[in-house]
Amino acid sequence: MKNFRCFIILIFTLFVYFAHSQESSVIDTINQYSKDTKKVAVDSPSYSLMDKAISLYKDGKYSDSEKTFEYILQQDPYNRKAMEYLQRIATRVSVISEVEQQSARAQALAEIGQSWKESSKVYSIETEEDKTPIISSDDIAINELIESMKSIRIEKCEFVNEEISV
Repeated sequence: MKNFRCFIILIFTLFVYFAHSQESSVIDTINQYSKDTKKVAVDSPSYSLMDKAISLYKDGKYSDSEKTFEYILQQDPYNRKAMEYLQRIATRVSVISEVEQQSARAQALAEIGQSWKESSKVYSIETEEDKTPIISSDDIAINELIESMKSIRIEKCEFVNEEISV
C-alpha cells in the first residue's frame, strides 16, 4: 500500500513537473526521484527506529516504545504510524492501569472480609447486676462472725419455771 502511494505521488509529481517545465526528460526525473527516495529511506533515522519501536510495543514494553515513537515524531512530526502507535499505547496503558486498580481494590476487600471472619470480637457492657459490690474489711469480719454463729448448735435448752426478762 505504501509503494502504491509513492507511485501515485511520483506520477502526480511528474505530471506537475512536465506541466510547468519541459527541459528535462522523463527518464532523468524518474532516476533522480528513485535516488532521492533511496537516500531518504537509508538515511532516515525514523526508518530503523520504527521497527524497533513496534517490536518494543509487541513485547509489552510500552514505556520504552512510547519514548521511541515520541523521538520518531520529533524527527518526523507528521509520521502517522507513530501517532497511531502512541494512541494504542495510551489505550493499553489506561486499560492495564484500570485492571490493576480493580485488582488492588478486590484484594483489599477480600482482606477486610477475611479479617472480619477471623476476629469476631464481642464487647459487653457492664450493668448494675454484673457489678460486684465492694466489701470493706469490717463487712468481711461481720459476715464471718455471722457464719460462725450460724454453725453453733445447742442441743437442748429447758426453761421450766424460769423467768426471762428483757
